[in-house]
Amino acid sequence: IEASEIRSSTKTIKSILDAKLDEQLITTLLEKGKAQVLIDGINEIIPELKVHAVNEIKTLISKYPNSSFIITDRKYNYTKNIGISIFELRDLEDGQIKQFIEKNTQSKSNHLWQNISDNEEMLALASNPLMLKMYLSVVSLGEIPANRGQLYDLFIMTMFSREEQKKKQFDKDIKKRILSEVAYKMRSAGLVSADKSSFINLIGDTIKNHNFYISELLFHKEVLDNNIVKENENNEISFLHETYQEYFSALHLKHCFLRYNSIDIEVSNAIWLEPLLLCNDLFNKASEQLDFFEFLFIGEKRVNDAKILDDFRPDDFNEDIQIACKVAYRHKILNDVVYKTAEMY
Repeated sequence: IEASEIRSSTKTIKSILDAKLDEQLITTLLEKGKAQVLIDGINEIIPELKVHAVNEIKTLISKYPNSSFIITDRKYNYTKNIGISIFELRDLEDGQIKQFIEKNTQSKSNHLWQNISDNEEMLALASNPLMLKMYLSVVSLGEIPANRGQLYDLFIMTMFSREEQKKKQFDKDIKKRILSEVAYKMRSAGLVSADKSSFINLIGDTIKNHNFYISELLFHKEVLDNNIVKENENNEISFLHETYQEYFSALHLKHCFLRYNSIDIEVSNAIWLEPLLLCNDLFNKASEQLDFFEFLFIGEKRVNDAKILDDFRPDDFNEDIQIACKVAYRHKILNDVVYKTAEMY
Protein backbone atom coordinates (compact mmCIF):
# COMPACT_ATOMS: atom_id res chain seq x y z
CA ILE A 1 0.00 0.00 0.00
CA GLU A 2 1.04 3.62 -0.49
CA ALA A 3 1.48 5.30 2.87
CA SER A 4 0.39 8.62 1.33
CA GLU A 5 -3.16 7.23 1.29
CA ILE A 6 -3.28 7.91 5.04
CA ARG A 7 -4.69 11.42 4.84
CA SER A 8 -7.16 11.47 7.76
CA SER A 9 -7.44 10.01 11.26
CA THR A 10 -10.11 7.57 10.01
CA LYS A 11 -7.85 6.15 7.29
CA THR A 12 -5.70 3.44 8.84
CA ILE A 13 -3.28 0.92 7.36
CA LYS A 14 -5.63 -1.92 8.31
CA SER A 15 -8.59 -0.21 6.65
CA ILE A 16 -6.56 0.25 3.46
CA LEU A 17 -5.62 -3.44 3.52
CA ASP A 18 -9.24 -4.45 4.17
CA ALA A 19 -10.37 -2.41 1.17
CA LYS A 20 -8.03 -4.33 -1.13
CA LEU A 21 -9.34 -7.77 -0.15
CA ASP A 22 -12.11 -9.15 2.01
CA GLU A 23 -11.54 -7.97 5.60
CA GLN A 24 -11.85 -11.45 7.09
CA LEU A 25 -9.52 -12.90 4.43
CA ILE A 26 -6.87 -10.28 5.16
CA THR A 27 -7.10 -10.97 8.91
CA THR A 28 -6.84 -14.74 8.36
CA LEU A 29 -3.82 -14.38 6.06
CA LEU A 30 -2.09 -12.12 8.58
CA GLU A 31 -2.79 -14.50 11.46
CA LYS A 32 -1.48 -17.52 9.52
CA GLY A 33 1.64 -15.71 8.36
CA LYS A 34 0.65 -15.95 4.72
CA ALA A 35 0.66 -12.22 4.05
CA GLN A 36 3.54 -9.94 3.18
CA VAL A 37 2.65 -6.30 3.73
CA LEU A 38 4.59 -3.67 1.80
CA ILE A 39 4.06 -0.10 3.05
CA ASP A 40 5.72 2.29 0.65
CA GLY A 41 6.89 5.77 1.59
CA ILE A 42 6.03 6.45 5.23
CA ASN A 43 7.88 9.74 4.76
CA GLU A 44 4.88 10.79 2.66
CA ILE A 45 2.41 10.60 5.58
CA ILE A 46 1.36 14.09 6.65
CA PRO A 47 3.18 15.05 9.89
CA GLU A 48 0.15 15.26 12.19
CA LEU A 49 -0.82 11.65 11.34
CA LYS A 50 2.62 10.07 11.23
CA VAL A 51 2.97 9.23 14.94
CA HIS A 52 -0.40 7.46 14.92
CA ALA A 53 0.49 5.59 11.70
CA VAL A 54 3.86 4.44 13.06
CA ASN A 55 2.18 3.22 16.25
CA GLU A 56 -0.33 1.27 14.15
CA ILE A 57 2.52 -0.33 12.17
CA LYS A 58 4.19 -1.39 15.42
CA THR A 59 0.88 -2.81 16.68
CA LEU A 60 0.33 -4.79 13.45
CA ILE A 61 3.86 -6.21 13.59
CA SER A 62 3.33 -7.25 17.21
CA LYS A 63 -0.17 -8.65 16.60
CA TYR A 64 0.79 -10.67 13.51
CA PRO A 65 4.36 -11.86 14.20
CA ASN A 66 4.18 -14.63 11.59
CA SER A 67 3.58 -12.23 8.70
CA SER A 68 6.31 -10.09 7.20
CA PHE A 69 6.26 -6.32 6.88
CA ILE A 70 8.44 -4.28 4.56
CA ILE A 71 8.39 -0.52 5.06
CA THR A 72 10.18 2.01 2.88
CA ASP A 73 11.29 5.45 3.99
CA ARG A 74 13.65 8.13 2.80
CA LYS A 75 17.20 7.96 4.10
CA TYR A 76 17.13 11.55 5.36
CA ASN A 77 15.28 11.87 8.67
CA TYR A 78 14.00 8.27 8.45
CA THR A 79 11.74 6.75 11.10
CA LYS A 80 13.96 4.86 13.55
CA ASN A 81 11.57 3.59 16.23
CA ILE A 82 9.51 0.93 14.45
CA GLY A 83 11.49 -1.91 15.97
CA ILE A 84 12.42 -3.91 12.86
CA SER A 85 15.70 -4.42 11.02
CA ILE A 86 16.83 -1.47 8.90
CA PHE A 87 18.51 -1.90 5.52
CA GLU A 88 19.82 0.82 3.23
CA LEU A 89 19.69 0.45 -0.55
CA ARG A 90 23.23 0.87 -1.82
CA ASP A 91 24.11 3.43 -4.45
CA LEU A 92 25.25 2.23 -7.85
CA GLU A 93 28.99 1.71 -8.01
CA ASP A 94 31.11 3.14 -10.83
CA GLY A 95 31.14 -0.15 -12.74
CA GLN A 96 27.35 -0.46 -12.47
CA ILE A 97 26.87 3.13 -13.69
CA LYS A 98 29.07 2.42 -16.71
CA GLN A 99 27.21 -0.83 -17.40
CA PHE A 100 23.83 0.97 -17.15
CA ILE A 101 25.03 3.56 -19.69
CA GLU A 102 26.25 0.88 -22.10
CA LYS A 103 22.92 -0.98 -21.93
CA ASN A 104 20.76 2.10 -22.36
CA THR A 105 22.58 4.09 -25.05
CA GLN A 106 23.04 3.20 -28.68
CA SER A 107 26.41 4.89 -29.01
CA LYS A 108 28.87 7.25 -27.32
CA SER A 109 28.66 5.31 -24.05
CA ASN A 110 32.36 5.86 -23.39
CA HIS A 111 31.95 9.61 -24.00
CA LEU A 112 28.96 9.80 -21.65
CA TRP A 113 30.78 7.85 -18.95
CA GLN A 114 33.76 10.18 -19.27
CA ASN A 115 31.52 13.25 -18.85
CA ILE A 116 29.99 11.79 -15.70
CA SER A 117 33.20 10.45 -14.15
CA ASP A 118 34.97 13.79 -14.67
CA ASN A 119 32.26 15.67 -12.73
CA GLU A 120 32.21 14.83 -9.02
CA GLU A 121 28.65 16.08 -8.50
CA MET A 122 27.23 14.29 -11.56
CA LEU A 123 29.02 11.07 -10.57
CA ALA A 124 27.32 11.27 -7.16
CA LEU A 125 23.95 11.86 -8.85
CA ALA A 126 24.48 9.00 -11.30
CA SER A 127 24.75 6.57 -8.37
CA ASN A 128 20.95 6.96 -8.09
CA PRO A 129 19.18 4.98 -10.89
CA LEU A 130 16.40 7.59 -11.29
CA MET A 131 18.93 10.42 -11.64
CA LEU A 132 21.02 8.38 -14.08
CA LYS A 133 17.99 7.63 -16.26
CA MET A 134 17.07 11.33 -16.28
CA TYR A 135 20.63 12.27 -17.18
CA LEU A 136 20.73 9.91 -20.17
CA SER A 137 17.38 11.28 -21.32
CA VAL A 138 18.58 14.89 -21.48
CA VAL A 139 22.09 14.27 -22.83
CA SER A 140 20.57 12.30 -25.72
CA LEU A 141 19.26 15.69 -26.91
CA GLY A 142 22.64 17.37 -26.53
CA GLU A 143 22.03 18.98 -23.10
CA ILE A 144 24.65 18.66 -20.36
CA PRO A 145 23.31 19.60 -16.88
CA ALA A 146 25.76 21.06 -14.38
CA ASN A 147 23.91 20.01 -11.22
CA ARG A 148 20.83 18.24 -9.90
CA GLY A 149 18.50 21.21 -10.19
CA GLN A 150 19.46 21.79 -13.80
CA LEU A 151 19.04 18.08 -14.46
CA TYR A 152 15.43 18.21 -13.26
CA ASP A 153 14.81 21.42 -15.20
CA LEU A 154 16.12 19.96 -18.45
CA PHE A 155 14.35 16.64 -17.90
CA ILE A 156 10.95 18.27 -17.31
CA MET A 157 11.37 20.50 -20.36
CA THR A 158 12.37 17.43 -22.38
CA MET A 159 9.17 15.69 -21.29
CA PHE A 160 7.08 18.72 -22.25
CA SER A 161 8.80 19.00 -25.64
CA ARG A 162 8.24 15.32 -26.35
CA GLU A 163 4.52 15.70 -25.61
CA GLU A 164 4.33 18.73 -27.91
CA GLN A 165 5.48 16.54 -30.77
CA LYS A 166 2.43 14.31 -30.23
CA LYS A 167 -0.25 17.02 -29.97
CA LYS A 168 -0.77 20.66 -29.07
CA GLN A 169 0.00 21.47 -25.45
CA PHE A 170 -0.22 24.42 -23.08
CA ASP A 171 2.80 26.72 -23.05
CA LYS A 172 5.72 25.07 -21.23
CA ASP A 173 6.53 28.09 -19.07
CA ILE A 174 2.89 28.47 -18.02
CA LYS A 175 2.77 24.78 -17.09
CA LYS A 176 5.90 25.13 -14.97
CA ARG A 177 4.53 28.23 -13.24
CA ILE A 178 1.20 26.60 -12.36
CA LEU A 179 2.78 23.35 -11.22
CA SER A 180 5.37 25.22 -9.14
CA GLU A 181 2.68 27.03 -7.14
CA VAL A 182 0.54 23.90 -6.76
CA ALA A 183 3.58 21.95 -5.52
CA TYR A 184 4.53 24.74 -3.10
CA LYS A 185 1.01 24.93 -1.65
CA MET A 186 0.85 21.15 -1.22
CA ARG A 187 4.25 21.00 0.44
CA SER A 188 3.39 23.93 2.71
CA ALA A 189 0.34 21.96 3.85
CA GLY A 190 2.46 18.84 4.43
CA LEU A 191 0.74 17.00 1.56
CA VAL A 192 2.25 14.70 -1.03
CA SER A 193 -1.20 13.92 -2.44
CA ALA A 194 -4.62 15.55 -2.53
CA ASP A 195 -8.08 14.39 -3.52
CA LYS A 196 -8.91 15.12 -7.15
CA SER A 197 -11.27 18.03 -6.52
CA SER A 198 -8.82 19.76 -4.15
CA PHE A 199 -5.99 19.33 -6.65
CA ILE A 200 -8.06 20.82 -9.46
CA ASN A 201 -9.07 23.69 -7.15
CA LEU A 202 -5.39 24.41 -6.49
CA ILE A 203 -4.82 24.56 -10.25
CA GLY A 204 -7.85 26.81 -10.70
CA ASP A 205 -6.76 29.21 -7.95
CA THR A 206 -3.30 29.53 -9.49
CA ILE A 207 -4.74 30.13 -12.96
CA LYS A 208 -6.95 32.92 -11.59
CA ASN A 209 -4.10 34.51 -9.64
CA HIS A 210 -2.07 34.86 -12.83
CA ASN A 211 -4.99 35.62 -15.17
CA PHE A 212 -4.14 32.66 -17.39
CA TYR A 213 -6.97 31.98 -19.83
CA ILE A 214 -6.95 28.20 -19.67
CA SER A 215 -9.22 25.50 -18.25
CA GLU A 216 -8.15 23.89 -14.98
CA LEU A 217 -9.83 20.63 -16.06
CA LEU A 218 -7.93 20.51 -19.34
CA PHE A 219 -4.70 21.44 -17.55
CA HIS A 220 -5.24 18.65 -15.03
CA LYS A 221 -5.82 16.14 -17.83
CA GLU A 222 -2.73 17.30 -19.69
CA VAL A 223 -0.30 16.98 -16.78
CA LEU A 224 -1.76 13.53 -16.08
CA ASP A 225 -1.11 12.56 -19.71
CA ASN A 226 2.41 14.03 -19.43
CA ASN A 227 3.15 11.71 -16.47
CA ILE A 228 3.99 14.69 -14.25
CA VAL A 229 1.24 13.70 -11.80
CA LYS A 230 -0.61 10.44 -11.21
CA GLU A 231 -4.03 9.41 -9.91
CA ASN A 232 -4.53 6.37 -7.68
CA GLU A 233 -7.55 4.10 -7.29
CA ASN A 234 -8.98 6.41 -4.61
CA ASN A 235 -8.96 9.41 -6.99
CA GLU A 236 -6.07 11.02 -5.12
CA ILE A 237 -3.56 13.03 -7.12
CA SER A 238 0.16 13.26 -6.42
CA PHE A 239 3.26 14.13 -8.37
CA LEU A 240 4.69 11.07 -10.13
CA HIS A 241 7.58 11.09 -7.68
CA GLU A 242 8.05 13.16 -4.55
CA THR A 243 11.22 14.61 -6.07
CA TYR A 244 9.02 16.15 -8.79
CA GLN A 245 7.09 17.98 -6.09
CA GLU A 246 10.38 19.10 -4.55
CA TYR A 247 11.64 20.38 -7.90
CA PHE A 248 8.48 22.37 -8.65
CA SER A 249 8.45 23.73 -5.07
CA ALA A 250 12.06 24.81 -5.62
CA LEU A 251 11.01 26.66 -8.77
CA HIS A 252 8.47 28.62 -6.74
CA LEU A 253 11.07 29.45 -4.08
CA LYS A 254 13.38 30.69 -6.82
CA HIS A 255 10.68 32.97 -8.28
CA CYS A 256 9.91 34.36 -4.81
CA PHE A 257 13.54 35.01 -3.91
CA LEU A 258 14.32 36.76 -7.19
CA ARG A 259 11.22 38.92 -6.81
CA TYR A 260 11.20 39.66 -3.07
CA ASN A 261 14.74 38.74 -1.98
CA SER A 262 13.08 36.48 0.59
CA ILE A 263 11.13 33.23 0.89
CA ASP A 264 8.20 32.61 3.19
CA ILE A 265 8.94 29.18 4.65
CA GLU A 266 10.28 27.71 7.87
CA VAL A 267 13.71 26.71 6.56
CA SER A 268 14.44 24.54 9.61
CA ASN A 269 11.53 22.25 8.72
CA ALA A 270 13.02 19.07 7.20
CA ILE A 271 10.44 19.03 4.38
CA TRP A 272 12.11 22.11 2.85
CA LEU A 273 15.72 20.88 2.79
CA GLU A 274 15.57 19.25 -0.65
CA PRO A 275 13.58 22.12 -2.26
CA LEU A 276 16.11 24.61 -0.83
CA LEU A 277 19.06 22.66 -2.24
CA LEU A 278 17.32 22.34 -5.61
CA CYS A 279 16.41 26.04 -5.56
CA ASN A 280 20.07 26.89 -5.05
CA ASP A 281 20.94 24.82 -8.14
CA LEU A 282 18.36 26.61 -10.29
CA PHE A 283 19.81 30.12 -10.06
CA ASN A 284 21.42 31.11 -13.35
CA LYS A 285 23.91 33.66 -12.01
CA ALA A 286 26.71 33.18 -9.50
CA SER A 287 25.66 36.44 -7.83
CA GLU A 288 22.14 35.05 -7.27
CA GLN A 289 23.58 31.92 -5.68
CA LEU A 290 25.73 34.05 -3.37
CA ASP A 291 22.74 36.24 -2.40
CA PHE A 292 20.69 33.12 -1.65
CA PHE A 293 23.46 31.65 0.51
CA GLU A 294 23.81 34.88 2.49
CA PHE A 295 20.03 35.06 3.00
CA LEU A 296 20.08 31.55 4.47
CA PHE A 297 23.24 32.21 6.49
CA ILE A 298 21.96 35.36 8.17
CA GLY A 299 18.36 34.20 8.48
CA GLU A 300 15.91 36.35 10.42
CA LYS A 301 18.45 37.49 13.03
CA ARG A 302 19.04 41.17 13.57
CA VAL A 303 22.56 42.48 13.02
CA ASN A 304 24.54 42.22 16.26
CA ASP A 305 26.88 44.84 17.65
CA ALA A 306 30.52 44.14 16.92
CA LYS A 307 32.30 41.96 19.47
CA ILE A 308 35.57 40.08 19.69
CA LEU A 309 35.60 36.44 18.63
CA ASP A 310 36.14 35.06 22.15
CA ASP A 311 32.89 36.71 23.28
CA PHE A 312 30.68 34.99 20.68
CA ARG A 313 27.84 32.87 22.06
CA PRO A 314 25.67 30.28 20.23
CA ASP A 315 22.68 32.62 20.17
CA ASP A 316 24.73 35.15 18.19
CA PHE A 317 24.35 32.86 15.19
CA ASN A 318 21.37 32.05 13.01
CA GLU A 319 20.03 28.77 14.44
CA ASP A 320 19.48 27.43 10.90
CA ILE A 321 23.04 28.10 9.82
CA GLN A 322 23.52 24.43 8.91
CA ILE A 323 21.12 24.86 5.96
CA ALA A 324 23.35 27.59 4.53
CA CYS A 325 26.38 25.36 5.08
CA LYS A 326 24.76 22.53 3.10
CA VAL A 327 24.08 24.98 0.26
CA ALA A 328 27.66 26.25 0.36
CA TYR A 329 29.07 22.72 0.26
CA ARG A 330 27.12 22.09 -2.96
CA HIS A 331 29.16 24.94 -4.50
CA LYS A 332 32.55 23.59 -3.52
CA ILE A 333 33.32 22.57 -7.10
CA LEU A 334 31.03 24.53 -9.43
CA ASN A 335 31.04 27.93 -7.72
CA ASP A 336 33.79 28.15 -5.15
CA VAL A 337 33.00 31.83 -4.44
CA VAL A 338 30.01 30.74 -2.34
CA TYR A 339 32.05 28.00 -0.64
CA LYS A 340 34.93 30.38 0.12
CA THR A 341 32.49 32.98 1.45
CA ALA A 342 31.08 30.34 3.82
CA GLU A 343 34.60 29.46 4.97
CA MET A 344 35.37 33.13 5.56
CA TYR A 345 32.18 33.61 7.61
